[in-house]
Amino acid sequence: TNNLRDSNNFVGMSRAASTRSTLIPKPPVPGQYVTLSVTHEGASGTYAADIQPLGGTRKWNLVVDTDQKNSDVTITAPNIRALPRTYRLVLTDTSTGQSIDLGRQPSYTFNSGHSAGTRAFELTASPSTGGGRAMLSNLVLNFSPTRGGRSAGIVQASFDLSQDAQIEAQLLGTNGQVLAVVSPTRAAGSGHNTLTWNGLTRQGNALGAGTYLFQIRAVSGTGEITRETRPVTLAGR
Repeated sequence: TNNLRDSNNFVGMSRAASTRSTLIPKPPVPGQYVTLSVTHEGASGTYAADIQPLGGTRKWNLVVDTDQKNSDVTITAPNIRALPRTYRLVLTDTSTGQSIDLGRQPSYTFNSGHSAGTRAFELTASPSTGGGRAMLSNLVLNFSPTRGGRSAGIVQASFDLSQDAQIEAQLLGTNGQVLAVVSPTRAAGSGHNTLTWNGLTRQGNALGAGTYLFQIRAVSGTGEITRETRPVTLAGR
């Protein structure tokens, strides 16, 4: 953030860490700062490195801390290309629930806000068991009108996924223009899933009555993309 950087942080898996994690303590911060550290269950303090035993799904709890108020803070994975193709790495912002696949989007930016301080994240490494496209099926949209609210109503979408994938959903005009973000990119598991849209545009304004296009996109662990689009009609209040 700004002209501050904390780049000496490492997570991974190793055969050498056969029974327990290898942890390297985080040093104190000097003066103005931005830091990223790992917290480890069952261990006190914060760490600059956490190398866990090899195999299966592994998770790391990350904490970003800064004294820089109202500043954009970016987390990057500069050597993500070293990640084996058989694994994927997902970063989740626990404050918003937004998840990104670092193999396709190797950075994430948030604003520190007027009080700055700490922000928690979860990093998950999991085997890429899915092959080919993540198939979307049984997409159903339900509209519930509201009375006296800011929007014409709420739209709930339900759908099935054939495998774990990254999903995002948008509401489009009939000309294809993006009017609202129903769901930012996040991880979704195989099986039945639901999304809810509050009826507001990206600017926070109520979307008027009319017919629009609901589009959902799924990206598999191998990067293949599937889209499904359905018309949805918002009734007037």
